[in-house]
Amino acid sequence: MNDPTSHLLDEIDHAYQSALYFDVNLDRDQLTQAINEAKLLARSFLFGTELIPDVSLDSYGEFTFSHNSDAGYIDIGVRGVGELSYHVRNNFEPENMIFDDYHWRDFHIPKQLCNAIWELRRHQEN
Repeated sequence: MNDPTSHLLDEIDHAYQSALYFDVNLDRDQLTQAINEAKLLARSFLFGTELIPDVSLDSYGEFTFSHNSDAGYIDIGVRGVGELSYHVRNNFEPENMIFDDYHWRDFHIPKQLCNAIWELRRHQEN
């Protein structure tokens, strides 16, 4: 896969269109904000070709970016309420596990999350 950002954006759009098609009982304004937040994550350069998460949309309107490998685990979620929930586990450096429900009002990726994913990506390459 040459462009992980395009792949993630396609997955987000597919999940969103599926939710609209199946007319799930979600607040449309919140869902619109959630897709915007998910696209910000996709464009954030957190992920690379060595670590491309799966994207899903649950029945509560949360877009989830998840990845599981020998190197570790990522679970990041946004649901259009200005909160970025994340859990990153690094199997090579367990002391660097992080998790938080971050008040994501400025839409900057927390440095702690960036560092944790970059470390996981480094181990993923090996």
